[in-house]
Amino acid sequence: MFGNDHADPCDETLGGRVSLARDAKALSMEDAAQRLGVLASSWRAWECDRDVPRANRLTMMAGVLGVSPIWLLTGLGEGPVRRRHDDHQENLSRAIDGISNDIEALNQRVRRIAEYLAQELTPVTAERPTTGGSGRIAAHSGGLRASHQRL
Repeated sequence: MFGNDHADPCDETLGGRVSLARDAKALSMEDAAQRLGVLASSWRAWECDRDVPRANRLTMMAGVLGVSPIWLLTGLGEGPVRRRHDDHQENLSRAIDGISNDIEALNQRVRRIAEYLAQELTPVTAERPTTGGSGRIAAHSGGLRASHQRL
């Protein structure tokens, strides 16, 4: 698979090795095709073993993918370089740090919104209108008072 560790079914064909090397470089088919100066449909055909690149394209493809042309053709020789575990661990740590910062920012925003709502929704302490014995409402605010008087 990588280098010559062991045989992998996906690196038994030219297309499989092209796909493996492209994945190791973290390139999309479109990006790889653009770097090589070919159509994405041509690249796709090569990866799917429906067609093979000419020798000059194969050599340039090896350069784009960072592998030897011999490895692309035979699977022997210098293949894609395996990403080091430390690099992967570092990327994960950075992602977790970023997510932690995002969570903290969201928590601060939620606290500010809660404080704002607490201020805006503070209940006003005013007397509620009550009904008198006559069924009329007695208003107790603003100095106006309609009591139990009959008109």
